[in-house]
Amino acid sequence: MSARARKIYYAAGAALLAALLFALFAGLASTLTPSFMARMQKKASSAPLIREARKLGLTYEAALGEPMAALGKPVLWCVHISSGQAYCGPGRDRPVDISNLEEMPWELYGRHSGDYECRSALLELTGIKTFDFGGARAVRPQASFIDYR
Repeated sequence: MSARARKIYYAAGAALLAALLFALFAGLASTLTPSFMARMQKKASSAPLIREARKLGLTYEAALGEPMAALGKPVLWCVHISSGQAYCGPGRDRPVDISNLEEMPWELYGRHSGDYECRSALLELTGIKTFDFGGARAVRPQASFIDYR
């Protein structure tokens, strides 16, 4: 085979490979575009609530300290989920009851190594749950999940 024929085969093979890669990326783009657009719409619709939550600056402690003032307000808390329970912050000492926990994305679920990373989640405070353990009283915020950052 001559050098010229070899160059033609290489060029044809490269063109075929480029066409296959283009078709693959076009197929992936058409598959991923609807979910990407839905996520962008969700982020745009929750943007006013995120601004309000940042403006209010309600912390976990403030919500427990003045529960009536915090009800119905949006909060932006660092949340992780471990063993089916949501927690505010990186540890397991500030639990939050989230009514729609199944709607929370996998990114918010903690790792199993014991090192609990948290992600910023937009929640709406819906109530305060009180537990009585033989004279000792515990209080836990209740919320509904809206979005995550």
